[in-house]
Amino acid sequence: MWWQRHSTESGIILILFFFITWSIGIGEVPLYDWDEVNFAECSREMRVTGEYLYPQIGFLPFWEKPPLFFWIQSAFMGVFGENAWGARIPNVIITTLTLSILFLLGKTWHRAEFGVAWVFLHGISLLPSFYARSGLIDPLFNLFMLGATIAGSRGIFSPPWGLLMGVLSALATLTKGPVGVLLPALAVGSLGVIQRKGLALLKLGTIAVIPYMLIVGSWIALLYCNRAHHLISDFFAYQWRLLTTSDAGHGGPFYYHIVAVAVGMLPASIWALGATRLSFRELPPPAQAILLLSAWTLLIFSFVKTKILHYSSLSY
Repeated sequence: MWWQRHSTESGIILILFFFITWSIGIGEVPLYDWDEVNFAECSREMRVTGEYLYPQIGFLPFWEKPPLFFWIQSAFMGVFGENAWGARIPNVIITTLTLSILFLLGKTWHRAEFGVAWVFLHGISLLPSFYARSGLIDPLFNLFMLGATIAGSRGIFSPPWGLLMGVLSALATLTKGPVGVLLPALAVGSLGVIQRKGLALLKLGTIAVIPYMLIVGSWIALLYCNRAHHLISDFFAYQWRLLTTSDAGHGGPFYYHIVAVAVGMLPASIWALGATRLSFRELPPPAQAILLLSAWTLLIFSFVKTKILHYSSLSY
């Protein structure tokens, strides 16, 4: 078949197809999710006030999220307007980049046809296609953590990759908080233990922490210089509340996220069951790291008391 003979071209065409279809009509539906509305308002108020160091809601400091996503969203609003289209188009682009990474990974690990199948199934699955057309933070957050994990899995065998892991983990942290470094670190650390690369892990961590501290530390230093450092303690108090209580009534059973991923990733979750016949050790290290990343995500957020659909979206 033509698509098998020209599978790379097929992958590019498929990615462009999803980009176009996700873009159609995203400005026609008003912002409806509580988070969508608040995040868009944060970005709008950044543009109005010129205060880009931290987000605001009602022109008061908003300590629940760091500012990186709002920087990006406000930039797109400057081009496309302060409307639903401007709020949502960043995630269309971000999810398209994610599909491109999945295609390249599939092509590298197996063959281009596998990459095409991976892109297709991910793109048509329920929750990925929903998030691609939303104004939520999680697609960007997940992209940075996925990249950090892949870089870290390579860094176990070639420590200079730790620089990229540190940069991407820092960007994830500035997007949604320290979980952005915790989950990639757990996945890569687990992989290092499995691969018996203890010394390599130490080298990797030493290298990765340098760009991480420079990037995150610079933002924290600016908060202190502008007498806004109280936002840090407010942020961690909010995170503790999410961890230990069913915040805002968002409770659920322990298995909430397992069901959410299994149902929300249809039809890809059915296809993924076929992978259970493979031996974990037969997979390349980056693939092992991604599986570990998904496992840690489901495990940690199953214990978190607040159950919100977004939390396990990295598993997608």
